[in-house]
Amino acid sequence: MKLDSQGALVLATAAGDVVLHKPFAYQETAEGRREVAANFVQHGPRLVGFRVAPYDTSQPLIIDPVMVYSTYLGGSSKDFANAIAVDTTGNAYITGFTLSTATTFPLKNPYQGTFLATG
Repeated sequence: MKLDSQGALVLATAAGDVVLHKPFAYQETAEGRREVAANFVQHGPRLVGFRVAPYDTSQPLIIDPVMVYSTYLGGSSKDFANAIAVDTTGNAYITGFTLSTATTFPLKNPYQGTFLATG
């Protein structure tokens, strides 16, 4: 675990690095959203926390994760993902299975687009 020069938290795993971008914190006020400066702070080799600038402690402080990639996938029945990967152009690759019908589950160039009974 380490902090990079951009303020992101980098977690090294066997499958590659997981990057948590610098946190975004704010408070809702009568005048609108007021940003509060926030950073990760490393307290030890396996302990991390947040450092935030002064804020109104009588009001909730929201620390939002920075979303880098998101998608919704699902159909009309039970869907199960075993693994998901995203390439450098943002394409998502999912392995798993679905009990949803082809009319309710989005398919684009599936490797196997139909159910194969086994056994």
